[in-house]
Amino acid sequence: MIFKDDDKILENVHKILYLLSVLLLLVVVPFYFVAVCKTPGHLKKKYDFMWLVDKMLSKGLHLDNLCVYDGVLKSETSFHC
Repeated sequence: MIFKDDDKILENVHKILYLLSVLLLLVVVPFYFVAVCKTPGHLKKKYDFMWLVDKMLSKGLHLDNLCVYDGVLKSETSFHC
């Protein structure tokens, strides 16, 4: 008799977990598609790169925050722009 009660409890837990997983899937999938379809936040060129290099050199600043590959300023916390 104990096993019949346990089976009902397990069956209810299974139904609850199944419904919870379906609900979470319905919540996550739209956000996934929004993230995939959205364009990434590329940095836009605001200044002429050579002018920017000349200005930084004339002020004695390090060129660590300039990305030579893309020709833009990068933040101090980024590895690549």
